[in-house]
Amino acid sequence: MATKFRTKEEDYYGYYKHKYYEISAIGEGRYSLDMGGPSVDILLSAAKLMRKSTEIRLQQELSGDADLLQYGSSLGDPDYRTNVAKFLSSHYQDSVDPESIFTTCGATIGLSILVSIFFNAGDVIFVEDPTYFRVNQIVRGYGLTVVPIPLVDDGIEVEMLEKEVKGKRPLDFQPTDQRPFWACMYLMTVYHNPTGICYSKEKCKALIRLARDNNILIICDDVYNLLCFEKNGNAFERAPPRLFQYDVKADDDYFGNVVSNGSFSKVLAPGLRLGWFEAPKVVINQLLLDGRIQGGGSMNHYTSGIVASSLNTDLFSDHLLMVRSRGKEKLDAILGVFRERCPEGVKFSIPTGGYFMWIELPGSVDIPELHECCLKNHNISFHHGVKCSVPGRCQNCIRICFMYYSAAELVTAATKLLEEIEVRLTAVKNVDKADTN
Repeated sequence: MATKFRTKEEDYYGYYKHKYYEISAIGEGRYSLDMGGPSVDILLSAAKLMRKSTEIRLQQELSGDADLLQYGSSLGDPDYRTNVAKFLSSHYQDSVDPESIFTTCGATIGLSILVSIFFNAGDVIFVEDPTYFRVNQIVRGYGLTVVPIPLVDDGIEVEMLEKEVKGKRPLDFQPTDQRPFWACMYLMTVYHNPTGICYSKEKCKALIRLARDNNILIICDDVYNLLCFEKNGNAFERAPPRLFQYDVKADDDYFGNVVSNGSFSKVLAPGLRLGWFEAPKVVINQLLLDGRIQGGGSMNHYTSGIVASSLNTDLFSDHLLMVRSRGKEKLDAILGVFRERCPEGVKFSIPTGGYFMWIELPGSVDIPELHECCLKNHNISFHHGVKCSVPGRCQNCIRICFMYYSAAELVTAATKLLEEIEVRLTAVKNVDKADTN
């Protein structure tokens, strides 16, 4: 079959609309609140940034040996690693060592790489419940046993996690250079997907202690950490510290149990397929022994070099400020609608950054039926919470993204969604009244 190229009429909201795409209907009047990508204004800003950055870096390559078009170092372009470390140090207000930075092609592939290198079929991965909806699919492809642990307002339920770790740890396990960890945790401690929560300091410290005492690797998705929308006067606040910061090298029992799995997909553009690990030496050393990495060079050499040219410049600072300003505008808009119109009995999260809101409805509401009515009556779709739960919990929850549409569109979509929820709740009440009569 001949390739069909995109036309102007099909170019809705930055996506090519065809029947094989996971979201088959995106266009004017459609509100795909299940979308988890950046909006068109962010992508347009990213396109301008990339054009200027490309001109800058390629001029340097033409004046040299065009090394950026070579396979590249397994660790990644040195300029990229140095500039990422400097950039993160500034935004985290914590020193990031360039030697700890490893170039990747995004957080999802990063998770896959770590799982495939450090663990074998039958090993254990502890995950939050709910969690990022793709995790179960990714890690089970490598034969790992997924153990879900409930998530509460300040993070994973540590006491239950401790019990599960104690019950599943092999009695004869002894760490070696080739196998330093027997299990891993997959966590998202800052602007969690799907709930939007941030972990408390106490939870973070407890997790480091648990990981160190039990030879566990924590893979922490840090893809939203630059997207704090809280302000102090005219200046944006910083997000809470990443979990990696709590794994302090100066501690007597330090080993290196945390990998910060970062990405430019949410702050720049997912099409770049660019990210990084901030990882301890024990992890970096094993990564460099992998045949795929040894044979292929840098995971994304060219694109990382282009992006490196813009980091720590006004070009990137202006872009990130725009993203955060728009994000705050959108979050304020949708929270305003929920605070004003949310029906009694419906709970919603109040995130201060990231991409997502989490909504909990009364158990009497049939979520698939609600989704069908929203789609039919208002052209609105959302993400059913059960998809984010490995054991199939969260049946009465939904996740919505507030970063894809404009503030005005979000107000319209949120209003219609809450109206439909109100209709569902009223219908349930009427049935209950009829039954009692």
